[in-house]
Amino acid sequence: MTFNTWIIAVDNRIADLLAAAATVPGEVHVAVLGDRDLAEELARTDVADVLWFEPPAGSVVEEYAGQVAEAVAARKPDVVLTGPQDAARLIAGRLAAQLRTPLITSVQSIEADPPVATRLTVSGSVEQTVSASPLLAVLDSPGGAPEATDAAVTIDQIVLAPGTTISMVSAVPRAAGADLSTADRVVAVGRGLAAKTDLGLVRDLATALGAQVAGSLPLAEDLGWLDKDLCVGISGKQISPALYLAVGISGQMQHMAGVTRAQKVVAINNDPEALIFGKCDYGIVGDLYAVVPALVSALGEPRA
Repeated sequence: MTFNTWIIAVDNRIADLLAAAATVPGEVHVAVLGDRDLAEELARTDVADVLWFEPPAGSVVEEYAGQVAEAVAARKPDVVLTGPQDAARLIAGRLAAQLRTPLITSVQSIEADPPVATRLTVSGSVEQTVSASPLLAVLDSPGGAPEATDAAVTIDQIVLAPGTTISMVSAVPRAAGADLSTADRVVAVGRGLAAKTDLGLVRDLATALGAQVAGSLPLAEDLGWLDKDLCVGISGKQISPALYLAVGISGQMQHMAGVTRAQKVVAINNDPEALIFGKCDYGIVGDLYAVVPALVSALGEPRA
């Protein structure tokens, strides 16, 4: 049996979505929300075709999400996959209403046949497998940019009608922060750090490793030491780096749910009974104020 599978893409980070879609027998189609360049880039991936929606100038996604959802629903999909971006989730919500199917979130993987979604629940402590028809799933990590193929598939454009009930008043660019979703190495810090001024130690280690700095939710939400975009966990980012180095993080399930896809987890903590030592590949029991400088010294010149 084959299935009509669709991916909703709002940027080019769809490698994991494509991998998940490939597990489902049948053709894979992509509904792209963005400019022509994005549509052409995704048309060079391993998909059957691309349905392209270019946002009207000066518009906001709430204005036309229903139109995108209606167009995808008209194609009678059996499976729809998307990432955790705000625009993608909004469109998926409208599509769920169109298809009269639940929107399944926090999905880690898709398996078939028949298609089922595996997701984390209960703050990441339970792995649950669910099915639905149609199956509409939001993957925690859409992955990085996909590999391009030699041939480009057909791009069909649907012109979005401008809305009349909502309009953009202003749009002010913010300074670009680190993108944890594509980071190959991440150094994260938790409540074991004594003062905000000591973040320099963690940044030195991240520089030596060629890594991105991240942290636990309390550091951002309770203390305000880091931007919330840098938080890892069930209430933050779910990431899949090759290396995740946790400094002064206890290892509560709410945090560790964010790194279930990390290839290697290394922990530094002065408490030998810390939960994280039961969840890491390598652990160092010691004072981070002694261990981190020693690691920086041992690593020498920053890695590329």
